[in-house]
Amino acid sequence: MTQRTNDAHAASNAWIHVVFAIWLSALLTAAALWASPAQAQQDLTDDARTFLEQFAQRAIAAIERAAVSEREATAALDEILTEAFDLPLIGRFVMGRYWDRATDGQRREYLALFQDMLVLTYVGRFREFGSFDYDIDRINIRNERDVVVDSVIKPVDSGSIEVQWRLRNREERLRVVDVNIAGLSMLLVQRDEIGGLIRRQGGDIDKFLATIREQRDRIRDRVDAAG
Repeated sequence: MTQRTNDAHAASNAWIHVVFAIWLSALLTAAALWASPAQAQQDLTDDARTFLEQFAQRAIAAIERAAVSEREATAALDEILTEAFDLPLIGRFVMGRYWDRATDGQRREYLALFQDMLVLTYVGRFREFGSFDYDIDRINIRNERDVVVDSVIKPVDSGSIEVQWRLRNREERLRVVDVNIAGLSMLLVQRDEIGGLIRRQGGDIDKFLATIREQRDRIRDRVDAAG
């Protein structure tokens, strides 16, 4: 009887240990699942802040070169913007429904021209700011890949400008996919401009490419002339 009683107690204790181990494992798993999204959001928030701070610092340094050479400042900003912006994604979105109508060769030329034009456009915008300071006001994680950052750019010689950055995490790397300046989405503005330009060419992609090629060359010539 005593042996059977001891066996029963041992079995009961073993069962209690098993149940406790299962409960503890489930609790730890739930805690990890709860903490992981929060930690991932914090990591993405930190990455977005670091990304924009580094971008702004490099842009300020590049703009300051304009006092010596506009060509050097443009080349430096070209490099920075090419690294920081998801230009292929932006270019495809901006071309809209005409992307599907273009041949592979037309798409390649368009993306190269669009990149040149976009960089020259933003170079102009940043150079308009001149020397500036900035504040990052708020970082909003939309989902696991999209981040919206509200900032204020403070040019030395003019009033503050609200700038909202939309960043996308692709291939473990953050890049800018849109910039909203004073309430205007540059992505949507460019889409309207590109769509209107193609329509004015009667939907002819080759004529459209020739037009923006001429526009790009004129801007480049002006930069080269300025030194």
